[in-house]
Amino acid sequence: MTQLLAEAGRPSGIDVTLYAGSGTMVNDKFLLETMADMWTKVGILAKIEMMEMGARQACSTSVPSHRMACSWATRSRRALYTEATQIIHDEKPRLELFQEVIVYGVSRLVSFKPRPDYRLIVSEMAASR
Repeated sequence: MTQLLAEAGRPSGIDVTLYAGSGTMVNDKFLLETMADMWTKVGILAKIEMMEMGARQACSTSVPSHRMACSWATRSRRALYTEATQIIHDEKPRLELFQEVIVYGVSRLVSFKPRPDYRLIVSEMAASR
């Protein structure tokens, strides 16, 4: 990896910032700190910025435009994010570390269908009859 950084014109390494929502998964900060420590060994110095979920969802307007960090930003960038998402889907340049198991407990008195994004939206729930 250090050779690849040198070939890319960064022989002394690079600095990156990892933005993440706190409380989105068990041990989320510990996982990021472990990854950052591993990256340091190959010349990638990672700074971790944990955010509350409200701040993370709003960060598309606060993160510099050269970073792909959050969700859809402005309409003028939507085409770029769509293209980048397609490249990520096609080339799979990342490795999923694990699949977190989500367990829901729901009363028979509530009509509830889990969402693939794990969000709990009360307006999508209803009292059963």
